[in-house]
Amino acid sequence: MGIQLNPGIVRHIHVRHILGKIMDKLAGWKGKFLSFQDRLVLIRSVISRYVIHSMAVYKWPCNIIKQVERAIKNILWSGDAEKCKYFTVLYDNMCCSRCEGGLGTKKLLDVNKAMLMKLWVTIRDSNKVWDRFLIAKYFKINGNLIDHKLGSSVFPGIRLVYNFLQKHTRSIGNGANTSLFFDNWCGNFSIAKRMGIISKGLNDFKAKVSDIIVDGAWVIPQKTKDLMIRCNIDVENMPLTACGKDYKILDLDRKGVFSVKSAKAATRTPFEVQPCAALFSRPVVHPTLSVQYWKIWDKQCCASEDNIIKKTGRSMPTMCRLCRENGESISHITWHCRFARRIWAWETNIFNLQPNEELVASYKAAKGRSRMIKDLWLVANLAIVTELWKLRNKVFFEDALVQWLGFKGRVYQVIRDNSIRMKSHMYNNMDELRILNYFKVQHRSCRVSAPIEVSWDPPDPCKIMIFCDGASLRNPDQAGAGVTFRDANVAVLSVLWVGLGWQTNYYAEVCAIIYGMMLSKRWNVRNIYVQSDSMSCIQSSHNGVLSWELMPKWSLAKNFYKNIRYVHSYREANFSVDALSKQACLLAEDIFEFYEGRPGFILSVEWPGVVYYRFK
Repeated sequence: MGIQLNPGIVRHIHVRHILGKIMDKLAGWKGKFLSFQDRLVLIRSVISRYVIHSMAVYKWPCNIIKQVERAIKNILWSGDAEKCKYFTVLYDNMCCSRCEGGLGTKKLLDVNKAMLMKLWVTIRDSNKVWDRFLIAKYFKINGNLIDHKLGSSVFPGIRLVYNFLQKHTRSIGNGANTSLFFDNWCGNFSIAKRMGIISKGLNDFKAKVSDIIVDGAWVIPQKTKDLMIRCNIDVENMPLTACGKDYKILDLDRKGVFSVKSAKAATRTPFEVQPCAALFSRPVVHPTLSVQYWKIWDKQCCASEDNIIKKTGRSMPTMCRLCRENGESISHITWHCRFARRIWAWETNIFNLQPNEELVASYKAAKGRSRMIKDLWLVANLAIVTELWKLRNKVFFEDALVQWLGFKGRVYQVIRDNSIRMKSHMYNNMDELRILNYFKVQHRSCRVSAPIEVSWDPPDPCKIMIFCDGASLRNPDQAGAGVTFRDANVAVLSVLWVGLGWQTNYYAEVCAIIYGMMLSKRWNVRNIYVQSDSMSCIQSSHNGVLSWELMPKWSLAKNFYKNIRYVHSYREANFSVDALSKQACLLAEDIFEFYEGRPGFILSVEWPGVVYYRFK
């Protein structure tokens, strides 16, 4: 594979050939002929080709990582790996996701850790002879990781990520093979870790979790209960016991399966999502236009005269190169300059909308318009800001003349070129048709609302139908689940709604199905119908592919029934539980409200044979 395995830790001499290949690929002559966005694509391809290949085996030295990141930053901003530009953005801010105001690049240290996690998970879960040899080499007889130096280039990387993976590894099952003291079965910690117990001999602390479970219920001895209370374990609200054999999951991912993507997300430092960045990073905006706006307005890393004064601390006279009347600043050039006000007035006359200096507020001005017009309005705002700054640079560095018709033509062409990426619908009115004709937008389609008949059939005799729905206020936000139970005579047997705390819509939909199946056991019916308006939840429940947090509850709920039939229905025929789930969002977490029969606050329910209409 081309990876050198050497005795001892990896040093600069072992990976300098990879650094040389990266520097050759990021050569200066390539950067000079590429735009900022093209250089960003080149950097991503080089990293994925050279860096990740070797980072998957051993831990890179910190000085090599800094050298590679310095070369990446230089080639991105100046086009030359050896030259540093004066106005840049911090590398940590560049490594944020696009919605967080970054460029979506990855920190090499986070990539290195994620790839080493993959290596250790592969070794730990494998039964091959070579993997068992490495485990025997790196661990003591008592099961703890060795604490002395080892002549291996692989071991330092495993030692770096071992404790992190142990913290996020949990055991799920009946507890027969799960250690009561050393495994994480009641949270992201073990009792031994909380108590400071490090001995794991053959005869020490051999108790299993199954020893305190009798007939699916927790039966904890008093001494063990006192010990768990000392570890801040809530013994009154223990998790549900799952059926089947024990297996280990990683709580980095909802499915409990390790992935490099989830490992990177767990190791990186999260930043606050910026609504402005979410707008100019949309697919309808060309990446080149998006990156230009990101540099000019969002990060303001431009050599305007006000930024130069802030950067150097020197006082100097400034003058706008476009109007030659006021001092130069980013805000003045793009909004308050006489030339800028003229181009914004031109845009206002076309769209009949009022722009705003804040991109989010300007986009909200198009409320009530079709998606096509909103996309055009967004692109027009971005194009004007970027073209104004380009015009300023031409006047400043090339002594170009300010020509209104030529500038307006460039803005018009940028908007028209970006319209090729727009595939949304327009409203069927003359005003929007006039705007699309002006910019010569090729894709034009009107959304035609066609009514769809929706109805539902009652369950067979001796069966129960469970109507389920979940909701979250903002996804994710305060969530709730609503369930109604109806028999073959379409009578409402009971109603349940539950507060779920801070969760997503999908999580709330699945919880509604699980809680409904749990509660329907009280009628001792083995065949049930489960109806929901979420197709993804129906498919996940049918295939048994759910979040690891819900799998114990799901196993306990479904094992009681002989036959479960999942029915998908639109919201128009599921409106009673839809309103119930929205009301459940106001409840605190784990608060259950249950009513026998049909409560008075449910004014109407769905009736079989009645046709409801959905417009699509």
